[in-house]
Amino acid sequence: MMNKFFENTTKKVTLLSIILAVLLVAAIVIGAIFGFNKYTTVNDTNTLTVNMSNYIYKTEKETVDSKCKEAFGRLEVLQTKEAVMGGQYEIVYVFSGDADLTQAAATLQEFFNEKTAAGGAWESSIVNVSVGNERVQVSEAEGYILRGVIAGVVFAVLAFVYVGLRYRWNMGCLAGISVLLGMALTTALIVLTRVPVANSTMYAIAGSGLLTAILLLFTLNKLCPLTKEKRTEENATVIASAIAGKEVLWTAIMLCFAIVLVGALGGSAAAWFAVNVLVGLLAACFVAVLFAPALYLPFMNAADKKAAENATYKGAKKGEKKKPVQEEMEEETEE
Repeated sequence: MMNKFFENTTKKVTLLSIILAVLLVAAIVIGAIFGFNKYTTVNDTNTLTVNMSNYIYKTEKETVDSKCKEAFGRLEVLQTKEAVMGGQYEIVYVFSGDADLTQAAATLQEFFNEKTAAGGAWESSIVNVSVGNERVQVSEAEGYILRGVIAGVVFAVLAFVYVGLRYRWNMGCLAGISVLLGMALTTALIVLTRVPVANSTMYAIAGSGLLTAILLLFTLNKLCPLTKEKRTEENATVIASAIAGKEVLWTAIMLCFAIVLVGALGGSAAAWFAVNVLVGLLAACFVAVLFAPALYLPFMNAADKKAAENATYKGAKKGEKKKPVQEEMEEETEE
């Protein structure tokens, strides 16, 4: 069932190329008009963290949370997160970047000091309050984008050289093209979906190129031996049978789980960076599993055609001298 699906998509290189071209052109137009979405959702945040012992967390968590919300007053809590750090439990309250948490932190620390003092209800326990912030950098350094483009091109060349030397030169061409398309498609999807970006987005785009190469190698590793054998099936069937669908699927699932975990545990910037990485993962899977095999079909057909022409060509026998053109023309005239 899966091989039949891949066989059908492998024959649709024109359709897939049109879809890819439409996405890239649309992204260029939208990007030229509106640019990247830098400011709408990704904002600076301030945090207030309450660190406490295991005993307080399990027995007095509701009291701590209630007192914190009372101290916050009209301050809006954007997000609440819980974590364990070095055996200590902590509750992190996230606020907007302009929220002043000084008074709330002082009030809470005074309350917890009374509770944990000698003779207090939480004597011998420790509860600490700290304030932090997260500042999102959204402006690009000079030459930042240019250096990113150069790095992407260099990586594509390295992919071409490595795969070309390990397998075949046409597979090397496929790898280099796929790396560039993986990064280009990631950028296009980020622009079209208006996902908020920061400087870290460039790492997600570059990572999509690396991931495209890795996922493609799963398929090329299975396809290369098949191209050296005598084939009775159509080339599209041979390519489809080599597509590493299961390997790519499990890799994508594990990466997706890790990315979501990082985004959930981080702040707003980490969360949106995780979204950018997920977009890159989607683009890499599309290029490596669907587009690259379809693009390789013309390469494979051309290689087979050239091999067939070389097999039917017969040169002069060893020791036999080729007759001059004039002599051949005279023989044809006599006949």
